[in-house]
Amino acid sequence: MCNFIKQNGEKCKLSPKKQLCHKHVSKVAAAEEAAEEVAEEIITKAENALKEVKKDLAIAERNERKRERKMGMEIDSDDDDDEEEYMNPKNLKKFSTYRGKGPCRNNIATINIEMSPNHAPINDNPIVATTESIESKVYLEPETLPSAQLNNCNLFESLFDVKRGTIRTKNLRSLGSNEFVETFDRNKLAFILNNIEAVKAKYRPNARDGLSIDTYYLASCPTNGGKGEINVQYIQNHAKKLKGRYLAVKSLSGQAMVREVRQTIFDGLYVDLDMDNCHPVIQVWLCRNLNIPCKFLKQYVDHREEIIRDLIILNPGLTREDFKKLFLSINYGNSNNYKAIENKSVFLKSYYEKSGGIKAALCDKFTVFRDTTREIRDKQNKRYNYLGAAVSHVCAFVENQLLMIISDHLRGKIGGKYYESILCFDGIMIPKNEFSELYINELEAIFSMMDIPMKLSVKPFKPLDLEGEFGYDPQVEYVYVDPLTVRSTCKTSVQTYASMSTFITNNIAFISDGGHSVYLTKNFATGDKVIQYKTIALREAKSAFSLMFDIKGEGKPKSLISLILKYQMSITYSHRDFIPFGAKAEPWDYSKLTFNSFSGFVHRYDPDFNVNHSLISNYLGHIENIWANGDKEVASCIEKWFASIIQNPQKKTCLCMVITGAEGLGKNIVSSIYSKHVLGEKYALDTPSMRSITQRFNGSLENKLFTVLNEAVNESEGSHGDQDMLNDLITEDRRLIEPKGKASYVISDCNNYISFSNNEYVIRASTEMRRFVFLRGSDARVGDSQYFNTIAQAFEVRGAGIPLYHYLMNLDISGFNPQRDFPITEMKKELQADAICKTAQYLIQSIDPAGAQILLSSLDSDDVFISSANLFRLFSEWLERCKDKAHYTLTRFTKEIATIFGPSVQKRCRDFRARGFYISEDIIRGAIAKKYRRTDLFDQFD
Repeated sequence: MCNFIKQNGEKCKLSPKKQLCHKHVSKVAAAEEAAEEVAEEIITKAENALKEVKKDLAIAERNERKRERKMGMEIDSDDDDDEEEYMNPKNLKKFSTYRGKGPCRNNIATINIEMSPNHAPINDNPIVATTESIESKVYLEPETLPSAQLNNCNLFESLFDVKRGTIRTKNLRSLGSNEFVETFDRNKLAFILNNIEAVKAKYRPNARDGLSIDTYYLASCPTNGGKGEINVQYIQNHAKKLKGRYLAVKSLSGQAMVREVRQTIFDGLYVDLDMDNCHPVIQVWLCRNLNIPCKFLKQYVDHREEIIRDLIILNPGLTREDFKKLFLSINYGNSNNYKAIENKSVFLKSYYEKSGGIKAALCDKFTVFRDTTREIRDKQNKRYNYLGAAVSHVCAFVENQLLMIISDHLRGKIGGKYYESILCFDGIMIPKNEFSELYINELEAIFSMMDIPMKLSVKPFKPLDLEGEFGYDPQVEYVYVDPLTVRSTCKTSVQTYASMSTFITNNIAFISDGGHSVYLTKNFATGDKVIQYKTIALREAKSAFSLMFDIKGEGKPKSLISLILKYQMSITYSHRDFIPFGAKAEPWDYSKLTFNSFSGFVHRYDPDFNVNHSLISNYLGHIENIWANGDKEVASCIEKWFASIIQNPQKKTCLCMVITGAEGLGKNIVSSIYSKHVLGEKYALDTPSMRSITQRFNGSLENKLFTVLNEAVNESEGSHGDQDMLNDLITEDRRLIEPKGKASYVISDCNNYISFSNNEYVIRASTEMRRFVFLRGSDARVGDSQYFNTIAQAFEVRGAGIPLYHYLMNLDISGFNPQRDFPITEMKKELQADAICKTAQYLIQSIDPAGAQILLSSLDSDDVFISSANLFRLFSEWLERCKDKAHYTLTRFTKEIATIFGPSVQKRCRDFRARGFYISEDIIRGAIAKKYRRTDLFDQFD
């Protein structure tokens, strides 16, 4: 039946064998032609509007220059007084501001700096004579002209219902079909996977790697010329109900791939079209439409490259990418990155101070985003930074709508080829053969008509130099075979069933795990030559084990998966676990139904090994003199703590060492040598982020014995929940592992933790803190590079790892209990004292004979009763004597002291009735000891 539907809703009854009858084909064709004419008209209007805007801008610039020349204020580049005059606030209006192109006057040591485009990297820092002018530099706002706008084309009004604080769902653009196909250089990806450890060394620090590239490879299909294709599906996260970004299902897309690999395997095949400075531009746009002041945010958008360049001059160790991330993190409520900046300009300080007001004002307008975000984060146990997260969701929503506008335009231009693109959040990767520079002008004109000043640019790819640095040969066909981890360019040799049975039994395991079945494959890490195990889901097994083998006596080759199924009973285990054992313990019986993923330490233990102490003396001396600050008892406990991990790895130490001190004192050198040369790097985790171990997807914690937290635990907004989880991680012996995109399972948790920080308040203070030992390191070796090189070379060149392993294996740790035997350091006492509330501190001091005399002489009755008001008066006088600026009211004081003595009681005292407490030395001692579970608080008076 004809699919054409009449205006009255009835279907056409002609031509039942065709989708459209001849009568209605012409109507549909006419409608399509009319739509194309409307589209062309819109584009023409947009181009004309863009020309008018550029023309008006050019006229405004010419008028400004004429005005300056007329007033005699033209800038002379050779004037030595320019810098001083420029920094005078009264004269700021004399100077021209940046207008996007051409050389721009800069007050940095009277040099001219070419304005960089948003994506242009800053490779060399300008050489300057002084940074004083930069710290207090003011960035002027350029005059902005109103954008050309079509009637009823305001994007803000079409997206948001401000009165209700929500979005207008009827006006939203969507992706349409969510089925895409990505094309990539499969040969390069196979080579990368075969050399993955060397390639990872080229990743940026803390590079986000949201996709296991071997999973991407195995899910793809080879095509001609070494290329590959993979089918990709995109979905919105409807659980958040915020209409945000489109994400690839199971992250199987270049969208989630680490940048270094993505730009290598898609180089030459795609063009990366980006929205410039996307989220800050969106925030300014939102503020403008809602009349929210955003002076410094607007200045950052207008002068981003200049501001970042100035900050790099003040902080030479940081990069452009670091500061881009800094400003985004400030916009969304993160304060740690800001606090870590050593030299802050006046602009950066002002930007940070005003950011909180912008977040609050935006959330007051977008109440649905705010409330929904709060619900989401409460469910995730992230009860902090609601406002920052809500603003992030608002910007992601607008970003996605802009991406849909780009998508609609591209579909009209390149048709079905659009579905070979890759969605990248604030941009899109378009097949290179389908891209035209005209698209940028057309899309910017459309944005201008919609009254949003978003600019677009092509981000250049920076592929890895596979040929020059890694020996990649484009003439060779590389194949990545997951269980073998070898480069295969030729046919496998003839095998027998017996040899294949031995190979499969020794290298592959099948874990039934109550229906959540997976395969494990044995691999050898290139770094430490230690066995590692990789998980392969059943749905991936066919492609993962697709290698073909010629079997003697068989006419046709057999696939590896068919041979695995043949011998599956011999490799089947009920479940897997991580059960490490020391060299002196009984080895694990691998014939048991439990598959043990522990595969031994770096070195084999030799009971007859003679330890050369000269090789490890500097290392042990560093522990004693720097970590323990010369305390031999503490140093001995540190050595025993490390020895416990390799002698009894199945048993947790249940204690986290916290080492603080100046940067460069040598905190990491001890842990990195221990991880690499004694334990094995596969059993160690070094992370700067607490979220990596407390988040839902915690696969990084699997099979770990030693975790280093580098500045990861800090006293900041949102860190309390993470620190509470850290307390559990230190002592719990079972852990639910939930890898991303795979079934979760429970294994033994044998992990031990150590924390490094330049900040002494790295752990939230409490009165007990029995799970932690606090060490204040010595800065005696800060800057002594020769000293640190000597320690490192002993292990890297002279092989000191074996002597250190045997030294720790032979160390007597019988009866050693870390929580009990570590001395209570002065630093820990200070932190514990800080954790005691002021009222308790006063009561403790009142035990002193002088304090007791004052307290006893103030009792309101003969039976040690004192009124709350009288006790508050004594407490206030004590604060004044101590010059303590803490502010207390009677209500706050009464509530706090009730937590020690219990609720107040009412009693008649002489001529009045009052509420108060019974107090004596014994009562004070007992109440405080009960509250804080400590008996040492009164030692100074005993």
